Amino acid sequence: MRVRSLHRRTGGPALPGGLLEVSVVKQAKLTYDPAARFDVDSTEVVYRDDGQTQWPMTVFRPRARGPFPALLRVHGGAWNVGDREGNARIDRALAECGMVVAAIEFRRAPDHPYPAQVQDANYAVRWLKLHADDFDIDPACFGGAGDSSGGHTMMLSAMRPDDPAYAALPLDGGEDVDASVAYVIALCSVLDPYTRYFYDRRDGKADRAERAEAYFLTTETMKQANPQMILERHEPVHLP
Repeated sequence: MRVRSLHRRTGGPALPGGLLEVSVVKQAKLTYDPAARFDVDSTEVVYRDDGQTQWPMTVFRPRARGPFPALLRVHGGAWNVGDREGNARIDRALAECGMVVAAIEFRRAPDHPYPAQVQDANYAVRWLKLHADDFDIDPACFGGAGDSSGGHTMMLSAMRPDDPAYAALPLDGGEDVDASVAYVIALCSVLDPYTRYFYDRRDGKADRAERAEAYFLTTETMKQANPQMILERHEPVHLP
């Protein structure tokens, strides 16, 4: 594993503990040619049925023989809005490069506060691993990606794949399948939701602050479910 340097971000009022940016890169041996280009098939599946709602997933697959690396895609939207179709063009382009990309819908605030989204991402990782043969996936090269709030969701699941609060949704037939991932791509992600909330309140960005409140409910939860602060507190984590 190669870990890039840690650095402090300056500018604006300092908060206790400062702002710490961390980038972790997993050096994996891929079993495909990244220069190749493939035609892509997309499939709509239901990855979770809670008895009231069927939660869909769009799977983009190279039209070729694998197994391929896989990527779980979690969309952004301040934990309240958005859908998986917003990133479809990018997801298809990634699949054209030789990987399976699975974009999910998941529970959102205000109806479903934290940790609902992390539970859904955790479940989706396990579900895809369980069905790896069906989608021609190499489970040894399985990762996640998320933008904005989706990056926060994916990062928390990756850092704490076995947390009972996150792995709370039982998977039939997958009792021995875990939610660990080999890599995470965090795109403009909210890795310190408390600090962003602090500045949103200070700067009058009421809409974004209220969406954070709808998901986390309290500032204490913003600090607890906080990838940056988790590292600063030296809590045990699984780093991809």
